[in-house]
Amino acid sequence: MIESHEVFLDVLGKGYVLRGDALSEWVSSESDDLDAFVTEFDNDQQIESTDEQRIKLIAEALDEAGIAPPLPHVRR
Repeated sequence: MIESHEVFLDVLGKGYVLRGDALSEWVSSESDDLDAFVTEFDNDQQIESTDEQRIKLIAEALDEAGIAPPLPHVRR
C-alpha cells in the first residue's frame, strides 16, 4: 500500500492521476516511460491529466501542513 501511495504521488507530480487498474498496472510495470503507458492504457476514465499549477498549490499546501513531503518533480 505504501508503494502505491508513493507511486501515486510521483505520478501526480508528473501531471497525471492514475486510478484503479491504471495505478495497479503502473505499480507492477517494469517500464519507466509514463507517457507511453498513459498513451497505451485502454481505459481513459482511470487516467486524468492535471494542471501543473494545481499540482504546485496542492504540493505546497501539503508541505506547509507537514502532511507529505514535497513532490520532487514539481518545480516551485
